[in-house]
Order: sequence, then structure tokens, then C-alpha cells
Amino acid sequence: MASLLPPTLAPATAPPAERQHSALVLEERLRAIDEGAALDDRGLAPIQEASTPSNSETGSSRSLPSHQEDTNQSEGLPEREGSLCRGCFGREKPEPPAVDAHDRPLRRDRREIPDDLASLPIREAKERLLEALREDDEPRSAGVVQRASTLAREALKDSQGDSKTDPAKQACGRWRALTRAEFPGAVGKNERGEYEYALGRMSFGLFDPADVVVAVEDCANVIEVPRTRPVVPKALVDARIRARKPPVDASAIRSYDVETRFVVSDRRGAGLRGRLLTKGFCVAAPRGAQAPDAGSRLDVWFVGGTVEPISDDPDQLQRWEALFGASALPPPPLLKRATRWLLKVALGIELAPPTVQGLQAYAVAKPMLGFVDVLYADDGLRVTRGNRGSLVVTQRVR
Repeated sequence: MASLLPPTLAPATAPPAERQHSALVLEERLRAIDEGAALDDRGLAPIQEASTPSNSETGSSRSLPSHQEDTNQSEGLPEREGSLCRGCFGREKPEPPAVDAHDRPLRRDRREIPDDLASLPIREAKERLLEALREDDEPRSAGVVQRASTLAREALKDSQGDSKTDPAKQACGRWRALTRAEFPGAVGKNERGEYEYALGRMSFGLFDPADVVVAVEDCANVIEVPRTRPVVPKALVDARIRARKPPVDASAIRSYDVETRFVVSDRRGAGLRGRLLTKGFCVAAPRGAQAPDAGSRLDVWFVGGTVEPISDDPDQLQRWEALFGASALPPPPLLKRATRWLLKVALGIELAPPTVQGLQAYAVAKPMLGFVDVLYADDGLRVTRGNRGSLVVTQRVR
């Protein structure tokens, strides 16, 4: 790493010729990295001043007429505090101030600098975001939002908008959420700090018993190549036509599943573990469709979902059946039946009858089209923002 950094000026005790040479080398290297960072003629002038032979032989910095040191009256020695030296190159030389790496982009006019240097601001922004998430996993907190915005800004500076990577293909894998899942109707937190919800509110009234309270333990986004080629929804076809964009290439579509693992909190099934799986698909949106602070966008739509146990333990399965199985669920009230009928008419949502074992599922015949703006993405971390403004930070687990 040290070899990639620009050279430094020779010390004040070095011969003037050596100091002049080091200044020229530094100026040349800085101009190669950033035209605005190089020394100007005024900064080089004091170094280029001629020296006397006697001073050249001793290497004294007093060979430069511009060097004026303050003297200590009692000891007759130069007055120095830390690295302060008054008069080097004709001006005061204080400690260099701490510079925020985000204040200065490391690419200009699409000219690249060495990768190790270019990645410094991004690595720093990532660390700051992860630090904020360790303190607070609330995706709408000011600290998380601000640091995610900083990371997105640095990523845009680095790419200059010229990335040709398909964001759907790049995202393939299992991504664990570092921000908490945002579901409607949180009822509080348990002793482990996990948010608790009513199952009916989490599933928009699609799963029963609606009043059972569950605590969200983990949320993951699984993006893979689908086993069978999916049908392109009408909403996506119409959106491309309205935008006068080419039709969707079905081979570029990837599955986009959201898996939420939970544990039952209330006494009817305390300790039971299950998962709420929302099944969907994604494809890269046309270039330029993303928000100004995003590098790319994914068009996303959901086609169904399930709730099911995740344990193979016979006792757990028996208890699950007693709470979620068809024989344990009462007939839905009139209001719920009316709501489900409206969902079926508007979105084509069809609920499958609950099984005896407690598996519940639904399918969406007319999915709505949403999107996810990719603010930052690399091999291990993704920062996205949905069409409803929800910020999600995920980390690859496989």
C-alpha cells in the first residue's frame, strides 16, 4: 500500500538539490492522480531557489532564504512544538488537518487511479455504515440513512455511471438483512430485542391465526436463477411499452424471495419456529430508470407466499399442526372473507386451503410491479431502497 502513495518531500535538513528533486517528483505524481492536487508554481518557487556552496555542503535548511525560524530567547534554539516549524518554504507548517476521505473523489474525467487508492473512501464509508448498524438496526434512523447515502455517493463517484454489470445477475446469492424487517403493526420487543408482530398484520391478513404474536429472528433475500423460466407479468410489459424500452429478456429474470424466520411468542405455541416466505422475481430495469443517487434499479414483482414450520422435530410439528393446521382454524369472519374477495378481484390473490399439517399458501395471478434501487453493491454487501422508501442493508452469507 505504501508504494502506491505519492512520495513525500525530502526533509528540511536534506541538500537543496535533493529537496528540489523530491518536490518535482511529488508534483508529477500528484498531477497523474489529480490535476488539482499538484503543487503550483508559487509552492515550487522557494524550493527551486539557488543555494550557496557552503550551505549545500552542510545540508542546512538555511540555504533557503525563505526559511525563517523562531528562536527561543533563553536557549537560542529553534522553537518547535510537535511538528510545527515556522518558516519552512516561506510559510508556517502546521500539523496536516484530518481530511475526510469522502470530501475528495479519486476519479476525475473518467481517469482512474490505482485500485487500492480508489477504494479507500468506499471502504471507509462501508465501515462507518456497519458501525452505525451495530449501534442501531433501525433502517430509518438518521445515522444509518446518512451513512448509507455517503456510501452511495462514493460508489457513484467511483463508477461514474459507466457500470455495465447486470444488477440481477450480480445479486445472486443469499443475503441476510442487517437492518430490521419493516412489517406493519409492531406490538413491541421481546427480551432479546427482537420486534414482535401479529401474524395477520405481517401477512396482510392472508395467514391464520391472525392474532398469534411472533418475533422476527432473521430476514434474508434469496436471489437465484429460477428452475423454470417465469412468465413476464402484464404490469412489466405495459411499463416497458409506456417507457418505449425494449421488451424484457425472460432469460435475465432471477427469483427474488424474501424469507422471514420467526418464533411464536404467545402461550398458544411459545417456542414454535417457522418461516414466512414471499416468492417473487426481479430483472434489471432499463438504464437511467434509477433514482439519481442509485447505481441501478431492479424491477420486482411477487407471485405468492407460504407460512410453514422449519423444524423436523415430531413434537414441534405436532404443536405446529395444533395451532396452524386446518382442523385448528375457525371459519374466517365475514369481514375477512370480504377483504379476501376484494384481493382476489383486484390482484388475483388466491388462497389455498390450509393443510392438516399447517402449511398455508397463496398465489398472485396479477402481480403489481415494484422496484428496488441499488444504492451500493459489491460481492459482500448490498444497500437498496424500495419503491416505498424502505432502506435495506444486506450481507452475503452464501
